[in-house]
Amino acid sequence: MSDEDLSSFKHKWWPRRKPQKDPTMRRKDERGVSPVIATILMVAITVVLAAVLYVMVTNLIGDPGGKKPIVTLRNLDCVPGACRADVTGAQPPTNLAQFKVTVFTDGQRTIQPTVLAADQDMTGGPLTLRFTDIGGEGKLTAGDAFRLSGTSAGHTYEIDLLWSDGTVIQSVSIAS
Repeated sequence: MSDEDLSSFKHKWWPRRKPQKDPTMRRKDERGVSPVIATILMVAITVVLAAVLYVMVTNLIGDPGGKKPIVTLRNLDCVPGACRADVTGAQPPTNLAQFKVTVFTDGQRTIQPTVLAADQDMTGGPLTLRFTDIGGEGKLTAGDAFRLSGTSAGHTYEIDLLWSDGTVIQSVSIAS
């Protein structure tokens, strides 16, 4: 059988199938997004994602101490041999380990900067400073108190509350 006979035989005996429509195929008259627009969109999305990641990473890597809280101290009356100062506000409440405290007597440093810890004595010369964390939560909050013992009449004492980098957040002067 020759090729021509085979061809006529196929057409005669084997009916032609109609091509089936593929639902995923687009119609000929539909148009896609231009390659230029597609490139611009991809670049814009990449820039936005890079900016979001940058902001997230800089917030994670930023200052480990975070922002300094706003703290207010109030000095209370002194009794012979001891003076007291209260924390009247601390926003936001912050871990004690972020703070240091130092004491000056008549302008001279008496107690060296020491990391703030609850219920531990910090001493220098005749003075002893004790911090009491009223709530026991390990954070500086309103109601917490400083007690400076070993004071004597005729002197001015200054309690400086320092941030972890050594800058003064708040200080209170007490005259005994």
